[in-house]
Amino acid sequence: MAQTRGSIMIRKSATLQKITLADPSMEQSKIVFLVPKVAGHKIKSKSPEATITTQGKNWRIQVNTAAKNGKSFHVTFGK
Repeated sequence: MAQTRGSIMIRKSATLQKITLADPSMEQSKIVFLVPKVAGHKIKSKSPEATITTQGKNWRIQVNTAAKNGKSFHVTFGK
């Protein structure tokens, strides 16, 4: 669920969930999305600009896009 404007792509496999986020409009100073948690998954890797917290049954992913360069950011959850 989007908390701000931006784009998100989620690729799922049996053991991984790869998430790519971006601000293609290059207008936001940050983008925020809520992604449902998957049982047994934890953070495997993330872009340095990403901050991940828990909000209820969701991961709250916030990315600093203040550079406004259209860059994509990645977060991977897995077992």
